[in-house]
Amino acid sequence: MSILVAGTTGAIAQHLIESLPREHGPLVAAGLEPPPSHLARKDVQYVRTDLRDQEEAQRLFEYHQPTQVFHLAVQGSVRTGEQEPEEALLGNVSIARNVLEACKRHCPGARILLQSSSEVYGRGPTSRGAEIPRSETDPLAPLSTTGASLACAEILAGQYSQGHGLRILVVRPFNVVGPGLSPHLLAGEIAWQLARIRLDKGEPVVYTGDLEVKRDYLDVRDLVRAYLLLMEKGESGQTYNVCSGKSISARQVAELLVQFHGGSVELRFDPRRERSTEIPIMVGSAEKLTLATGWLPAIPLRESLRDLWNDMLHRHALDKKGNPC
Repeated sequence: MSILVAGTTGAIAQHLIESLPREHGPLVAAGLEPPPSHLARKDVQYVRTDLRDQEEAQRLFEYHQPTQVFHLAVQGSVRTGEQEPEEALLGNVSIARNVLEACKRHCPGARILLQSSSEVYGRGPTSRGAEIPRSETDPLAPLSTTGASLACAEILAGQYSQGHGLRILVVRPFNVVGPGLSPHLLAGEIAWQLARIRLDKGEPVVYTGDLEVKRDYLDVRDLVRAYLLLMEKGESGQTYNVCSGKSISARQVAELLVQFHGGSVELRFDPRRERSTEIPIMVGSAEKLTLATGWLPAIPLRESLRDLWNDMLHRHALDKKGNPC
């Protein structure tokens, strides 16, 4: 058995690579940049590859011919997608197409997990309340460029699954929190601002977007555990939500992080951080995932945010010493 992870940076890729069983080698991780040396696993081969380039993707899969592929090389930040819409749309679609085409040619029997996002649901069906959890049978109705690009990637996955017989399953993670989270995501950005206030003795103000929106938050380590179970037990051609099934407001997330910071900090609204088209509430159902694998979330949100806060403090301290992580 050989495993290839498309994507080397970001919390999900880092935790997945760390969690892959040692006995399931060789392990290969491919992306634009390798992770910092202190986060790199010694028994993983890191390959610098631009998967937007079709020829590079073909060479990668022809050489390694993996039996399992985790496709995590997606641009999932909604704000980044709004700032760089062409990169988000064309990048996500072209990478998905290149990975799937390379699998078709060089490892057609591989198990493929393709990461999408809850962003594909948009506001959900108009025939029912938004507070009802999204299920995998709900229509794709994305409002963001990021969501639209990943919906296109899902359509490609269906094409390669039904038309070419590839063994693909699609996963739709909801909002991820925990150590390693990007500062481009809401909880990560708030934790990053708080770390700067603590270490740089800056003005005790955290700038945020709309904190009244409600989201379904899941620890990245629980997410990775779901991915590993799905690779083993999930059904090819199927789509699975990965979520907690509960929604809380962004304000509650921010206030918990401020508690961990331990100081008096003002949360100040910044319209530049607000989405152009907001989704007031997003919550999912993981019933299908649980029935298929027995998975249930195990890490409480408070623990996830505490670990995020401690990790962000550590990362910012390293940045100050000139050792970016």
